[in-house]
Formats: sequence, C-alpha cells, structure tokens
Amino acid sequence: MRFCILRAVHRIRQADHLDFYAMGNNRYPIHMMVDSFAMVGKTTSVHDNMAAQYLQAYSSPKNHLGFFVSRTGENSMLLDIAQKLKERNVSMILVTANPQSSLGQMVDVAIPATDAEHMNEGGPRIFIMSSTYIMHIIWAVLMGKEEAGSLQSREDWLKKNFHY
Repeated sequence: MRFCILRAVHRIRQADHLDFYAMGNNRYPIHMMVDSFAMVGKTTSVHDNMAAQYLQAYSSPKNHLGFFVSRTGENSMLLDIAQKLKERNVSMILVTANPQSSLGQMVDVAIPATDAEHMNEGGPRIFIMSSTYIMHIIWAVLMGKEEAGSLQSREDWLKKNFHY
C-alpha cells in the first residue's frame, strides 16, 4: 500500500484541483478531509447531489484529479463518472476495499482499504474508518512535503483574519 499512497500523493501534487466522488456514507470521510487538503494548497470540489457530481465530471479539465471513495468499486454511477473522466484524460485515484473492481481497473491509482465481509461485522463502518485513515496518511505526506514558509504564511493569515 505504501507505493499506492506515494503514487497518489504524486498525482495530487500535480493536480490543480481535486474533485471528489462518492455515494452514501462514503461521502463522510471526504467531507472530513476537504479542509485538510486546503491546508496543503489544494482546491477541492465535493457535491452530495449525484447530478452535480455528473456535471462536475463533464466539465473537469485534465488538470483536475478525480478522487473516488467506493467500498465495492462497482457503483454504476461512479463507473459512468470515471468513464467520462477517462475520456477527458483526467487522472483518478480510488480508495476501495476492492482494488480489482471495475472502478479499480479504470483509475490510475487504487488504494486498498479494510472492510469486513458481512454487514453484521460492521463492514461499511470499518471501510469508512479505513478510508478516513488512508486520506489522513495522504494528507500527512502532503503536509510533510509542504514548505515551512508557505505553511507559516497561511497560519499568519488565519491568525490575522480569524480570532479563534
């Protein structure tokens, strides 16, 4: 998995903008991470509405990156979106419990996440925790590569403009 994460970090660093795609509960880890990616200078788009996710894919230029979170990697709507991004030459990353899935075969980097086989074992919740953990690792690597001066200027700006 280490190499998957490093390849994902490389793709994220190259992208000007991160577009996130997920359905249902898989959106929660994404919403948690949006602010973190902004801290490392990445602009993001996240839409809960599926129609908006489709429109986002249809208008994404190739300097964007599609970041998918899908436990099964077989959601037909996400597959449609990935196909459109592939046609537009947009790089894609997937966090999934099934890297060999249809979606896993379409993306540039598929990062395996933990899951449980049966619902009563907490499969979806375990996957959400695992995918959140993976995105935190990606963020930590990005943060470690960020220049100290850039981070300090952002912190100074926040202190000047927000009193928290």
